[in-house]
Amino acid sequence: MTTDPSLVLRTYADAAHTAYETLTALDQLSGDGDFGDNLCEGLDRVTGALDAHPDEPP
Repeated sequence: MTTDPSLVLRTYADAAHTAYETLTALDQLSGDGDFGDNLCEGLDRVTGALDAHPDEPP
């Protein structure tokens, strides 16, 4: 188990991308089917910010 926030966020982002198809399919059952898109896009922005500012705390 890690307490490194950057690693936690990156691991979460990887898991979201892995589960993208499932998340989208589940959201299509009761919503507009964009949950996978929104989650992955948001996490891509977070990890991009982490990459752009590696010396700053998350």
